[in-house]
Amino acid sequence: MYQDRLVKELNLKEIREIDAANCFLRGGYEVGLNRKFAVPPAEEQDAHRSLPKGLYLKDVFCFEENRRVNNDWTIQYQNRFFQIRKENKIRPNAGQKVVVRRDLEGTLTLHYKGQKVFYDALEKRPQKLGPNTEPKSRTIHRPAPDHPWRKCFMATKELKDATV
Repeated sequence: MYQDRLVKELNLKEIREIDAANCFLRGGYEVGLNRKFAVPPAEEQDAHRSLPKGLYLKDVFCFEENRRVNNDWTIQYQNRFFQIRKENKIRPNAGQKVVVRRDLEGTLTLHYKGQKVFYDALEKRPQKLGPNTEPKSRTIHRPAPDHPWRKCFMATKELKDATV
């Protein structure tokens, strides 16, 4: 409500610089707003509670996304691949979901059933496992010059040449 009022007040006072706007706010505008909207507390007792033991704010203030584990124990997150290590105490199977947490500093952690999962970041997409991992060479088959399919084509070409 008062955000647009502040802009109008700054325009009326012809304030265009950030430092001048801060001086204007501290010089009287802020005091007037506080006087208008300040309400004394119903009770003087502080209602804040202390942080419970074992709860870390990094685990609360983060972005979480679920990712499905591939057959080779990799996951993909933001166009990057991560390999889940074998030495984890609890390791997700293929098809199960892992929670990817990115904290406000950008650090990634993987969690499965409430426990941290160790991983390695991969440089590129992992190769598929199995005997048929070699890419198939594609050969183009061209029929012989005397193949029946070509006879139709040759006959129409001869007709064109004869008419020209």
